Parts: sequence; C-alpha cells; structure tokens
Amino acid sequence: MKGTLAGDPVRYEDCGHATTAVTQLVAEWADVDWFVPPSAAAAELLARELFQEHHSTAHAREPALFAPRVNVRTGTGGWDEFRTLTARVSQSSTWDWKYAALKPLSKRHSDACGWAFERDAPGSLTVRPREDLVIWRAPSPELNFRKELPETEARLASWYLSYAAMDFLDSLVWQLAEKSSDRVGNPFVPLVRCYALGFYPFAITREEVVLASFRLDATTPRA
Repeated sequence: MKGTLAGDPVRYEDCGHATTAVTQLVAEWADVDWFVPPSAAAAELLARELFQEHHSTAHAREPALFAPRVNVRTGTGGWDEFRTLTARVSQSSTWDWKYAALKPLSKRHSDACGWAFERDAPGSLTVRPREDLVIWRAPSPELNFRKELPETEARLASWYLSYAAMDFLDSLVWQLAEKSSDRVGNPFVPLVRCYALGFYPFAITREEVVLASFRLDATTPRA
C-alpha cells in the first residue's frame, strides 16, 4: 500500500544546508510501500545490515542508551504474528525502545547542536496555531487502510505507521540540527530504510530485535 503526499509539492528551501537531505528523506518516505512482502531477493540481508548500522551508530553516540550488541532476527508471517509483536512492544511495562532510547538519542543530539524544535524548526515542516505553540506539519503519505484491509488490520496498520513515523521525523530533526545534507552518521536513516525494504523493526529488549515481514499470502486486500 503506497500513499501520496497531500497538497501541493512543498519546497524545503528554508531548511538551509539540510534542504537536499530533507527533500530526499521526504521523497523516500513517501515512496514506501507499506505492509507488503519484500520485493528484493536480498532484502532480508540488507535489512539486517541496515539495522546493525543504525544500532552501532546509535551506540557509538549514546552508549548508555543502546546495548553494545544486539541480536537481530527476522520473522515472516501474517497479521496475526504482526499483532502479537505489536502487543508485545506497545504493552511492555519494563522498557520502551522509542521513548527510552530513540527519543533521548534525538533530543541529546539536538541539544548538543544547539537546535530547538520550537525555535529553529522551518516553516515548511511546521504549523503555528498560536504564537507559543509549534507542531509538526509532517509530510506523510495519505493512506486509507480501511479501504484496503479489514477493520482490525486497518487499525493495526494505522498504529504502526504512526509508530514508524517517529523515526522518520527524527531523521529530519537530525539533519536540521546538523545543518547539513550529509546523511552519514544519521542513525535514523538506515532505520527508516528498513521500512522501505518491507521489514518492520520491533525491539523486544535492549539486546533483541525482530525485523518482521509479510508473507505473500498474508497481505491480500479485502474484497
């Protein structure tokens, strides 16, 4: 399932030296084909390599937040397996990958660069409903999961897309804070590329990650 970006094409010229990277990252995010089997024969190996690149880069930056090593395994299945993994990470009371590791990683990097969202985020990526409030105007593809999937699966897909979108937004924040279009060293770039390959990361613990993918017979749209 692939969506389209809503509205007229946005130019990100107010992103300064990060303009090229932001434009590329938005285009790549819009091109993700969601919840379909991987199309490339070598996708599994590449997804493993990308996640390891993400983790090693993140650990080098914030060793207290990320384990020295992580066991990455893949799991292919259908919506039942995807639902089990989602419940496992969303209902965990012991550790949360997004808020215990990824969000602090992004925030500490922004602080180190002297970049603050409320003050420095460009107008092409934000909206200010009032003078003291700034929120994302996230460039996200429009996807009607309820048209393509049964209700239960559509809710699950919507939840996971919002879960994954946090990594995409942090990939933008990293480049904006760096004031650069050189994406080398941005730990969120290889992570987002896993989604594009059709592999969906679930961090079970600090040391264990499952890259979930769909079987060909598990993604049939409803009639």
